[in-house]
Amino acid sequence: MWQELQEENQPIQVLINDHLLSQPVTFYDKFIYQQTSKTDFTELDRLLGKIVLHYGVGILEGWYWYRIEKLIDEEKLEAKQSKIPMKQLIRLRK
Repeated sequence: MWQELQEENQPIQVLINDHLLSQPVTFYDKFIYQQTSKTDFTELDRLLGKIVLHYGVGILEGWYWYRIEKLIDEEKLEAKQSKIPMKQLIRLRK
């Protein structure tokens, strides 16, 4: 019963086929991974633009930025810092 309650109260609610479903905080990470490369770096502002263009319906750019920062901290993404935060370079960690 506790596990069912925990699954019903995940931090993200997603509307799929007219059903509101609870999802883990990592639910949208797949969209970030699909727009990044293991070989080529992409500027953060361009990466966010591509993600929002392809998958951003109802999801704020700030959420993706937050998740990208978390994935960098978890060493799933690699970043080259820049003086301008939106110009840092991002790619999948090899």
